[in-house]
Amino acid sequence: MEILTIKGNLTDDPKLTYLKDTGMPVADFTIASNYKQRANFRRCKMWGKPAESFANNANIKKGTGVLAYGILEYDSYEKDGREIRTETLNVNGWSFAGGKKED
Repeated sequence: MEILTIKGNLTDDPKLTYLKDTGMPVADFTIASNYKQRANFRRCKMWGKPAESFANNANIKKGTGVLAYGILEYDSYEKDGREIRTETLNVNGWSFAGGKKED
């Protein structure tokens, strides 16, 4: 199990969905950050009531600076005969961290 903390800006508004079976809220979003002058994009998921609060917060939108931490999950699938590996940060907590200034 890897625990990761990432600081960056949201690449888009969070997308809130609900699981069909249980109705549990899930917020999906991506954080862009720079490391050694290279752009990194980290897919993130947040679950339950925190996901609803995050996604429905009027101050959370594209460009917002956030600091998020959680457990890094690895997965893979096959496409056109090739294995594609993915990483998702299952966010356990977050805070505002500066970022894009409003005009």
